[in-house]
Amino acid sequence: IPFLLWNLIVFSVFYTVYSLPLLSAFSSGANNFTDLRAIDFLQKIMGFGETPVSYQLWFLRDLIYFVLASPVIYVIASNRMSFVAVSIPLVLIYTFSLLDNDYFSFTALFYFFIGSGLSFFSGGLFIFDRFRKVLLAIFIGLFTVSSLMGHDDFSSPILRITVLIGVFAIFSLTGIKRCLVPSVLGFFSSLSIYSFWMFIIHEPLLTIIFKISNFTLGIGMGFFSYFIIPLCVFILSVTTYKFFYKYFPLFLKVLNGGRIAS
Repeated sequence: IPFLLWNLIVFSVFYTVYSLPLLSAFSSGANNFTDLRAIDFLQKIMGFGETPVSYQLWFLRDLIYFVLASPVIYVIASNRMSFVAVSIPLVLIYTFSLLDNDYFSFTALFYFFIGSGLSFFSGGLFIFDRFRKVLLAIFIGLFTVSSLMGHDDFSSPILRITVLIGVFAIFSLTGIKRCLVPSVLGFFSSLSIYSFWMFIIHEPLLTIIFKISNFTLGIGMGFFSYFIIPLCVFILSVTTYKFFYKYFPLFLKVLNGGRIAS
């Protein structure tokens, strides 16, 4: 439901921007919203053959695929021999970007499948916690090498391996939460209710704020705005969530896919 609703909402926003001369100055200039065939409209809304119009929702699109395929994934991932046998080609496909396309993300399948298989091991996703220091050292080393070599394209094998190691390194860091002051830990935990809402609205909110700042202040996406603009998105996300939660809770519940604080 959020997938369809938010693609319709974002499509409406872009359609309005491209339709009104007053707002068209904020557009990229590539008008592909106001003159669409029915099939083009469906592709943008459903994400068939291209990323959805709310492009971060490719993740939900593929997650829907995986949920539908979960009985098959369960059978394969729950058996350690078949899990290893399938994981090996998936690692190669992931590392070298062999089969990724606009219809389906094999990168997403790789992470979903690996996460599913690890859940059958003792410790689950935290199976590598005892290797925390090693993981962090490898991650920092790979990150440094990747950065110095200019590998900023996600199709780069080095960058993909860096991200993979980084995922497990970050997971392992959650195991030292006992070192945090309880009040600080409680504060961070309380922010979790905003996670899906922030994911669902950060685009086109991020792009809109960037374009407005660039158009009015001449501020590009430099080092400073790289932190300031996401901070603005974070504040607006929390603020809008609280507003809808207080005044329109049922509306929020629908837009947020039922994810609402009890």
